[in-house]
Amino acid sequence: MDADDEERPLIRHLPQQDVSSELVTDGTVDINNKPALKQTMGSWRACFFVLGAEFTECVASAAGRDAHLTVSAFLPLLMDSSYHRHIHHVAAYLGLYLVALGNDGNKPCTTALGADQFDATDPVERVSKGSFFNWFYFSISIGFLLSATVVVWVQDNIGWGVVVAAVSNYNLVLPEDCFFLHEVPSPTEGNCKIQHTSQFRLCTVSQVEDLKMLLRMFPVCASMMPFFAVTAQMSSTFIEQGASMDNRVGPFAIPPVSLATFDNISVMVSIQFYDGVLVSLARRATGKERGLSQLQRLGVGLALSVVGTVYAALVEARRLALMMWQAPAYAVLGAGEVFTAIGILEFLYDQSPDGMKSLGSTLAQLAVAVGNYFNSAVLATVSAVTARGGRPGWIPDDLNEGHLNYFFWLMAALVLVNLLHFLHFSMRYRGSNNNTDS
Repeated sequence: MDADDEERPLIRHLPQQDVSSELVTDGTVDINNKPALKQTMGSWRACFFVLGAEFTECVASAAGRDAHLTVSAFLPLLMDSSYHRHIHHVAAYLGLYLVALGNDGNKPCTTALGADQFDATDPVERVSKGSFFNWFYFSISIGFLLSATVVVWVQDNIGWGVVVAAVSNYNLVLPEDCFFLHEVPSPTEGNCKIQHTSQFRLCTVSQVEDLKMLLRMFPVCASMMPFFAVTAQMSSTFIEQGASMDNRVGPFAIPPVSLATFDNISVMVSIQFYDGVLVSLARRATGKERGLSQLQRLGVGLALSVVGTVYAALVEARRLALMMWQAPAYAVLGAGEVFTAIGILEFLYDQSPDGMKSLGSTLAQLAVAVGNYFNSAVLATVSAVTARGGRPGWIPDDLNEGHLNYFFWLMAALVLVNLLHFLHFSMRYRGSNNNTDS
């Protein structure tokens, strides 16, 4: 019996050791301010809500954009004065820029929130965090696919009823005391902040190193801008090219804009192939957790952008053929997005300082925006330069008189030079945490 008594304390302590091993080690706490348990909190359990919110936001954003453009075009009809004949331009651009401002405030925070649900010190969850970025982009793609097909069909053929949210909340009673809706009350009466040296005059070593980490990422981030200028062709020159081709597929006539669905389908298929097949094969070959390093993944996407633009230039030689010849170009660029657009999200989040994850994710949105502006600048410059002396130029209204293939060859040359620029800086890049997997 004495031996049994001596063993009892040891047996009673075993569950405590098992529980402590299930706790996160990065200081994360639950809603009750207690250490979070890996088995019941975070990881994919929390990310399902993030992915669902991003999916519905994409559907609602596209549907709201259509409604906004419709209203902005209808406003001038309500105004007889010629002074207000351009009011629809102001309303359209103001609304679009407000939508862009809202998206830039939402997407980086959503990305960081979802990635933060995975424990970076756990090998299994560290690999799952890489998959999160893939499925995050998958949710965006399927949301845009539905908005470009189902939502447009419902809006054109059925229409929308009353605003559901407004009706459901109509009978809610406003609380008498609305103070808590504005500011959180201070727990201490008369508290104030202690004056100290201005942060612009004195910085800590950690703040300086955080800034250096961000600056090291800028050359890599800048390499993504020409890529997004190429993907912008899918909503500009690709459509113009398709409008001059034979859009008949059997008894059906397909609008050129609808070919963009091949981009979404390619993204969704490529994500599942990458996450389910390619990562496993690459992991066996390289021994790295992610299979391909983050910079290798970005390089593959940039190479695919070169292939896509070269193919678009070759298709221009067969422009009078079927419009479906454009589908492979959309598919190749969609696959490139899986490597580059998702890869830059993961790279910027992983390499940003701990307190600047959301800011790092914002740089990806900055690359998209600058890439689209760069595309507009190249289009305007090429049209102006090549149309001098009364010539039709490369991109005239009637493409039969122009040379759109020259423009695509120019874009192919630009992204090829950009790929070489990326390779130069990627070989010199050193990760923030000396992680060879970056």
